[in-house]
Amino acid sequence: MPKYRSKTYIDLIVYILFAMVFVIALVPIVWILITSIKKTMDIFAYPPIIVPKEVAFENYVKVFTLTDIGKNFLNSIIVAILTTGAVILLSTLVAYGFSRFTFKQKAFIMMLLLGTQMIPAVTNIIPLYITMLKLGLLDTITALFLVYTAINIPFSVWIIKSYIDSIPDSMDEAALMDGANRFYLIFKIIVPVALPGIVAASLFTFIACWNEFYIALVLTSTVKSKTIPLGLFNFQASYDIQWNLLCAASVIAILPVMVFFIILQDKFISGLTSGAYKG
Repeated sequence: MPKYRSKTYIDLIVYILFAMVFVIALVPIVWILITSIKKTMDIFAYPPIIVPKEVAFENYVKVFTLTDIGKNFLNSIIVAILTTGAVILLSTLVAYGFSRFTFKQKAFIMMLLLGTQMIPAVTNIIPLYITMLKLGLLDTITALFLVYTAINIPFSVWIIKSYIDSIPDSMDEAALMDGANRFYLIFKIIVPVALPGIVAASLFTFIACWNEFYIALVLTSTVKSKTIPLGLFNFQASYDIQWNLLCAASVIAILPVMVFFIILQDKFISGLTSGAYKG
């Protein structure tokens, strides 16, 4: 068999496998979307109704009027945005310092930062609870903001540093010779060039905050500070699992992450590949 035919068959098999994986990943999402616009009687019909005869968009209205999902959604937005902003600001400064300056135990500190990511956050639940109790921050968005920021900084530092390492030192020297200070240099020169890595770190941080469940479960107890994962959890317990409403709430919960990723996907992929090959 000619080599070009063999390569064609291999490519075809690869494409078929990719298509199968894509379909397997897409089916649950499509099923949730369809269920979210079904009436209750259609959900329990036998044989199952794939496409509902009547579209029940009122399920989305009920989610906001009959449940606390709206408040949970707002809490998640506030926590995720504030945490992402704080993490990126602090991580960029720390990453620049690690990239450009030499000091004792630099390698050890970098490995220590990476080592913190190997410890499951859930193992720190009791110390975190006691700390927030003594600070009087239990059941507040502030507690989640502080904890999520501390948890996400180390990984973001590694991502951003690996990208800053690829930027020539000559850019720093030229800016400093022209009279620029360090902060101007970082935010006006380094950040625009390192933007793909920063976007990748921001996406990781936003998604991690948006999806986090166990820490929020322990540190919050009322609607005023509960986030969207807890809202979905309580939704099941409090409303006898009305599947159409639960699916509608799930669609609402995944929209911000999907929109955020779609808008920034090009720079996200660029940031990942740069971190993999230039770090």
